[in-house]
Amino acid sequence: MKRYLCLYVLFCVHFVQGQEISRKEFQKIVDETWKAIHYINKSEYATVESILQLGAMNDNKETFKSMTKDPELYEVSGAYTKAFVFPYYEMTNQPNEFRVNIFAEKGLKEKNNGEKFSRARYLFVLTAIVTYDLDKGSVVYKEHQLLTGEKDIHRWWLSQFHQHPNYNEKTKIIYDKFGFVPPPPPAPPENLNNTND
Repeated sequence: MKRYLCLYVLFCVHFVQGQEISRKEFQKIVDETWKAIHYINKSEYATVESILQLGAMNDNKETFKSMTKDPELYEVSGAYTKAFVFPYYEMTNQPNEFRVNIFAEKGLKEKNNGEKFSRARYLFVLTAIVTYDLDKGSVVYKEHQLLTGEKDIHRWWLSQFHQHPNYNEKTKIIYDKFGFVPPPPPAPPENLNNTND
């Protein structure tokens, strides 16, 4: 009897550890991320910190806190339209673990000479690893990275399009598996040119 009980326990432990999250569970990740974005747009940092579990982000926590109070996140000003904050997800090498990229951009109203596309000014890019804890039924964010410097944002943007897989390939995997429709590809940063980075 002990042998059967041991086999049953081993089977159950293996099954729970190997179980992939469903579309419904992935949607909970998406909902939590959108809730955080809602509070970013309302400049309610304490709520954003709680949702995204930013307690471990010691380096840039104050910088991010001040950015959530930036009136550009919710005002129209100058040559820019309102800032938009969007998330998109990528698979990682770990099962049930994703990288979320949350970026805030303000689209430029005018295009550069000779360009057929619009550019944007980025206020920040926040990346994190996110997973759904099947045991607790909760969304977990970790390994946050805040990008605010121009060169860091340029490198981030270039990595979306000049590496394999690129933005479209990465987001298509998530769409095919979970039905999440990503935002349009991030616009090129306003000062990015061929000589940068």
